[in-house]
Amino acid sequence: MTTPSSTRRVTGSISMEYSEIMPAVWNNDIELVKHLLDEGLHPTDELLHIASQHGYLELTRLLIQVLGPGSLNSFDEIHRTPLTLAALGGHLDVMKVLLDAGANINAHDTEHTGETALAEVIQCVPEGNLHVVAFLLEAGADPTILGWMQLTACYRAEVRAMNNPDTESKEILELVRKYAGRFEPK
Repeated sequence: MTTPSSTRRVTGSISMEYSEIMPAVWNNDIELVKHLLDEGLHPTDELLHIASQHGYLELTRLLIQVLGPGSLNSFDEIHRTPLTLAALGGHLDVMKVLLDAGANINAHDTEHTGETALAEVIQCVPEGNLHVVAFLLEAGADPTILGWMQLTACYRAEVRAMNNPDTESKEILELVRKYAGRFEPK
């Protein structure tokens, strides 16, 4: 569980610096981002969220280096971390970089009853995410953590398999059940 003292929220007003770097990040223009940083621009955690969400591997690495470890578990305005955003996009390479840098695989915004990356992927990505679920579970994601409405990733996998009786949903449910046994229910 991530404690409030170890998390940051993405907030603030748009400055001139921000309006210069944002398009560079959105366009994955790493050279322009480096130039702006060399000129003294101070990036925000939101930039790491954007780079992670879009799977911009080298830009994610650069922003982790510049922003430091506190940015890894920062929450955006809808209570998602860079890891959650990378997972939702299926960007395994970015997920690995974030975890290797120290991102908390089970980070969730307890103040706002946010979801873990695992629960978000199971609930929000309707197909093609078995590899992401497997990656998260193998890396230590806890499917028994309570999230929004006091529901777990285990429960979300059960509902998904019940509502979508496709092969992938059943495989996800089997995988989640297998790993859930490693954790004490919360």
